[in-house]
Amino acid sequence: MEKEILEEEPYLPVHSVKKVLDGFKENMHSITYFFNNFGELAHKADFDEAMAAKDEMAAKFDSIGIGIESLMSGELGKEGFMNAMNEALENQPDDLEELLVALDSNVPFAKNFGILSRSSFLMLNNYFEYLLADLLSYYYNKYQNSLDDKKFDFTLREINEYDSIKEASKAFIVKVVESMLVELSFTDLIKHFDSVLKISSESDSINWDLINECRERRHLIVHNSSVVNKKYLTRTKNPFKLNVGDTVSISQDYFLRACNEFYLAGLLLSYNCWGKWDSEEIDECVGDILDESVKLLIRKDYETNYRLANYATKNIEPRSEDQEDLLSRINVNRLISLKKQGKQAALAKELKKIKIGTAAPIFKLAHAILSDNHENIVVLFRRAIAAEEMDATHYLEWPIFEFLHDVDAVHEAVKIELSIVEESSTKDEVIDYQI
Repeated sequence: MEKEILEEEPYLPVHSVKKVLDGFKENMHSITYFFNNFGELAHKADFDEAMAAKDEMAAKFDSIGIGIESLMSGELGKEGFMNAMNEALENQPDDLEELLVALDSNVPFAKNFGILSRSSFLMLNNYFEYLLADLLSYYYNKYQNSLDDKKFDFTLREINEYDSIKEASKAFIVKVVESMLVELSFTDLIKHFDSVLKISSESDSINWDLINECRERRHLIVHNSSVVNKKYLTRTKNPFKLNVGDTVSISQDYFLRACNEFYLAGLLLSYNCWGKWDSEEIDECVGDILDESVKLLIRKDYETNYRLANYATKNIEPRSEDQEDLLSRINVNRLISLKKQGKQAALAKELKKIKIGTAAPIFKLAHAILSDNHENIVVLFRRAIAAEEMDATHYLEWPIFEFLHDVDAVHEAVKIELSIVEESSTKDEVIDYQI
């Protein structure tokens, strides 16, 4: 009887897209932290090994009468070098053999950093694959009827391993997702989100060509000793102009660029899933986008922030005052990126689109800052303070106010206004900010 009750229980999702996304964020932050911090140690180890190898080689060249400095500077010349080698072959064959063996087994430059960067790069690819798997699992567990016509091959023994239909169903879904990851190419897997799940892959915002190149480079590292083959050239647009037989590596710039692209792709794909599958939590989703936007501005990653904020302002239609406020702040962050990157023409064009007359005081203030209109800036601060949209925390944390920190007169005046607010809140006094 107990078993029958278990079988009739509806599936209640124990996760959410937010939890899936939070796990992805943690993984990405950890791998970036690991790479940045241990990368310095790896570089130092490589430098120390290179210096030790240089000293060892210098001693071996000296043993056959060749000064390492004259060799490296070219002063010895080709003829002088060959004469010295021939003389060593005749008079010091053992010393020459030791030198040749040392040259042949010399430690490759940047060995430690190479190991670190390759392993970090493999984990980066894995973390994105985990995200796709988690999103697929969440979808098929929440919407199990989408698999009603799916046929499964199970033996009776396998079925008897489960205590309920619910437990068996979850195991079947695991097999479905695993088969997708194995059987579908990466490109086809992303197409599955687009065509089957109706989740846009945001090809206008995400550089899928770069991500696909990362995936193929990962295959070279794992399966082909990092050597470029024809399959790589066929499956990518070969953006780095590599040839068959070339060896690929993972530089610091390449890794960080790949991190940014995977991270943005993970965010946008997850936000689209969040909006469709957990639409009742859309306010929290928009708030999460705003939090990510601010973090990107603080990290001075203006390009990624622009793409994230641009995605939000183009794709999300506000359905409440709270959503409208959040999206307005995201749009301000988008314009901050334009200003920080010196794209004044694009900024001016975007500022003209804003209906500033009906905007809340905080957004009139933001518009003035972005327009470099400091004439009434203190007045606008007072109005934002009176509307309880502005305090010292906002001034210190929202990156838009960085544009005022170098304008001494405005900066000092604003600090005075904010200190009055803090003092008044302590004394419970009412201050009239009407202009």
